Amino acid sequence: MLGAAAIAASACGSGDDEQDSAAPTTAETSASEPSEEPADAGTAGDAELTEPGTELSVGDRAVLPFEEGAIGITVTSIEEGDTEGFRADNADNPDAAKIIPYYIKYTVENVDGSDFGNTSVPRLGGITADGGTTGTVLTGSLGDCEQVRPDEDFTEVGATFETCNLQGGQEGREVGGVKFDEDDYRDDPVVWMK
Repeated sequence: MLGAAAIAASACGSGDDEQDSAAPTTAETSASEPSEEPADAGTAGDAELTEPGTELSVGDRAVLPFEEGAIGITVTSIEEGDTEGFRADNADNPDAAKIIPYYIKYTVENVDGSDFGNTSVPRLGGITADGGTTGTVLTGSLGDCEQVRPDEDFTEVGATFETCNLQGGQEGREVGGVKFDEDDYRDDPVVWMK
């Protein structure tokens, strides 16, 4: 089942507001290239954090700071979504004809036993194969891509859940990887490449 979608063009990025439908936004931002010698990531509690600038492959796990603790994120797939359905649902908006939806699926793990119950999880952003911006952001749910939040029991070491973020691409700017660029990772994100 496809979610209803609305399209808004914007010169700035979208916020982290959750929406029930896929709502693409066009945004141009500069992408950061991973550094050759990343800064020391440090620790969150007893967890050894993944260094800023680390480049991983789909299937690899990164340990990242989150709230007052640490979570593990393993990107499990980056796949093209239901382009035809997305465009049909947004036929009244000419921008939709240029957008290719992608599903960024990942596992989130409680690494240090912090109480992360009912929190929002970091949103991973899509990047092109050369680390550039796709120029498009989608939010909400589409097809079998639904952003999930942890329940109140996400408090134990080793607890996991699966989630999915929508990301928009365009012809010539296809999603070739994803990045985590929050807080201390903004200038030197951790990236997962296909």
